[in-house]
Amino acid sequence: MKELFDLSETVNYHPAYENIALEKSSLAIEAKSFFQKLYNKYVELNYEENNFLDGIKKQWHPRVWELYFTIKLMELGFDINCPKGNAPDVKIQNDNQIIWIECATLSKGNGAVKECDDDVLHTFNDEDYILRITSTITSKYKQIENHRESGVIGSEDIVLIAMNTGELDLTEIAQMDFPLIQKALYGIGSMTYNFTTKEVSNQHRLNVKKSNNVKIKTNYFATDEYENISGIIFSDWKSTEISKKLTEGFELTHNLYAKNKLREGFFKIGCEYMPYINDNLGEFKKLAY
Repeated sequence: MKELFDLSETVNYHPAYENIALEKSSLAIEAKSFFQKLYNKYVELNYEENNFLDGIKKQWHPRVWELYFTIKLMELGFDINCPKGNAPDVKIQNDNQIIWIECATLSKGNGAVKECDDDVLHTFNDEDYILRITSTITSKYKQIENHRESGVIGSEDIVLIAMNTGELDLTEIAQMDFPLIQKALYGIGSMTYNFTTKEVSNQHRLNVKKSNNVKIKTNYFATDEYENISGIIFSDWKSTEISKKLTEGFELTHNLYAKNKLREGFFKIGCEYMPYINDNLGEFKKLAY
């Protein structure tokens, strides 16, 4: 079996990969064994792409998320296949229905969530994180559309994006009102608290501004523009959390306007958010498994 952690080449290794390969602490040794076992299954099941080993050495977070997510879904009993070449990362066959999943990770970049307050109003600013989410969705959507045009993704197939935020190390303040992914998808604004009236509310926000004042929309799933994405899987799993289960922190938010809808309860892990319209207002039905 091939070694996942191999420093024999002269390449620019990702620091996280190199640390696990070189570190002699009990945690590093445990992590090395954990990821090697995942990789062994990955190879055995013929999930591995030709450039996977080279990729994980240089781009640790995206590749290890793809590895972890795929094997853990397989272990939960899903019929998994990983097509080679120009196709989404994961293919699930469910009777006559095909479900494609494109894996994605959010990088740190610059800046952080900032907290602003005065004597009356306390607002939690999470626009920096939301910009990272929307940028990732836009990039992956272009790939998904290319797969549709080439015929890899069929007209009746379901498509999901499995987004991991582990590298961002999200703070509690960023997730304490509505999940960040829903703010990026449904135009939900930041939570505000009025100390005079003791009321908590969420603003409506259709866009956020980049540092150059360019407006980026945050209502991806509030129209039919992104109807070819059926939903977003959101996970804060970190590669240092080798004992954490995929079911912990797993959130699935459905697209209200998806052309092909994933049925409620297909995964039955973590939390699931089903959007619906009630008296012309959007609401979410939350299911916890």
